[in-house]
Amino acid sequence: MTPDAAIGRIAVALAAAREADSSVRIPSKFLSADQALVRLVPSWVARAALVRSVRAWWLWCEPRRGRARDGRCVVDLPAGRYLIEALDTRSHTWVSCEATADSPLIAGVPFTGRPVLVAIRKIAVEQGGRRKGRSARPPRP
Repeated sequence: MTPDAAIGRIAVALAAAREADSSVRIPSKFLSADQALVRLVPSWVARAALVRSVRAWWLWCEPRRGRARDGRCVVDLPAGRYLIEALDTRSHTWVSCEATADSPLIAGVPFTGRPVLVAIRKIAVEQGGRRKGRSARPPRP
């Protein structure tokens, strides 16, 4: 899948999610990312594309036909701590959330039988290992 094809699907998925949750933000601009950064996608993924916005990376995963189990993705991103959330495009809800500091980034991707959008956001960390800000969850881009 091309990044350009994924950008349209990502924007539509985020718009539908915003109908259910007004805190969902749709980035004003998406940029193509180097697809070689994606080392591995779950075996249930037929097509995937990685794109970037100002505050996040977005991994669009389209499923193969049939049944499957959740899997893992591996993405080469700059070192740091990341929050990874997965959006189910059927229910338009965030169905998975995890934090990681792996390098490369390794994250779970749930199988829903429909395309899944994985949002990857860098978490700002102060000295001493604590996150900046008050909220336990960063605002959605």
